[in-house]
Amino acid sequence: MTISSAFTSPTSEREPIGGPLAWRQDSFSDPSVYTIDLAKDRLHIDNALEFLLGLDPEEIDHTQFPLPSSVVDKLQQCAHTIHEGVGFCVLRGATSCYSVEDSVTVFLGIASYIGDQRGLQNKQGHMLSHITESKGWEIPRNERHGIHSNASLPFHTDMGTDIVALHVRGCSAEGGNTYVSSASSVFNDLLSRPGVLQTLLEPNWPIQISKRQARTTCVVRSLLEPEWPAAPCRYIQAPLLTFHQGRLLVSVDPARLGPQSSPRGSDKAPVPDLSIDQRVALEALKAACHRNRVRIEARPGDIILFNNWALLHSRDAYLDTESHTRHLVRLWLRNSKMGWSIPTSMSVPWQYAYGDDPVDRIFPVVPTDVYPTLKYTAGSAAFVLEDSDEE
Repeated sequence: MTISSAFTSPTSEREPIGGPLAWRQDSFSDPSVYTIDLAKDRLHIDNALEFLLGLDPEEIDHTQFPLPSSVVDKLQQCAHTIHEGVGFCVLRGATSCYSVEDSVTVFLGIASYIGDQRGLQNKQGHMLSHITESKGWEIPRNERHGIHSNASLPFHTDMGTDIVALHVRGCSAEGGNTYVSSASSVFNDLLSRPGVLQTLLEPNWPIQISKRQARTTCVVRSLLEPEWPAAPCRYIQAPLLTFHQGRLLVSVDPARLGPQSSPRGSDKAPVPDLSIDQRVALEALKAACHRNRVRIEARPGDIILFNNWALLHSRDAYLDTESHTRHLVRLWLRNSKMGWSIPTSMSVPWQYAYGDDPVDRIFPVVPTDVYPTLKYTAGSAAFVLEDSDEE
């Protein structure tokens, strides 16, 4: 796996982006290009696991999960590829054949070499999310987070994190493919539609957040020029694409844009509708993502990692059977040395995930038995709304 790290940003917002993130759909016809095989390193991983038995998951880091330099070099190569290369990689052969508890421990240990900081995924303190459809849940699919159904998910980012790490615990019988699309490739694709690009770059997209994330106030203009009226609000205004310190960053979840339905009825703090130009631009973005998408070949035991500021991702609808159930365990990461600088306009959900929240950290190894009743449409659950907020 050899990837160039040269990055070329445009001198203006209307020139093509160069470098390893400006890849084509046919760049990864051979999965070995983005796959790092750790199967031959299993003995070293087993030995490292022994150091962690009985340790609280919050204490797990690379110093507590010692690996030889030959393995560390592979993981550092993956981290470099995520931040300075094509933006994603797959670690194969590291977590198969472990118990559920041990597989989570190994996942956390290996991931600590990629990112030394972990992001909070909800206000309950969960550091892991289970992307699956439990057969025991009684809540209808249309009242769940999108990640907890078997429906397809459109291209989006997990708003609020640098790196998305997915441990593949199981694959579906049909469908459920994961795709990634580079924001740089999408930008270059849309150069023929400058009006669309301008709209995507404008810091006026209404994005749903929780009252806590908005600090109980409403941003009715761009975060770059905020106004803070007294009334609580469910949205901020921000761009979907932005250039920052020579890089193009993307932060978008269609399920968070504009007003969305609520299973519990109307919201007292409504979110503005998207403008016609924004609707056109969003459809153009989706189409460009689809034209430039790459399917990630995933197997049980794989760890998929990608740069959430550089890539969008999506999935197919899927069908589970008794013997084949799609189940991914999600972890949010940041590498304090390699991590990209985050623009103010995209920082609100990130601060929620990585800020100094006093809540106790929880690492659930299995999905919850009882699915909660949601207050707000959650879409992909990319950055979590606070379902128990009181009006």
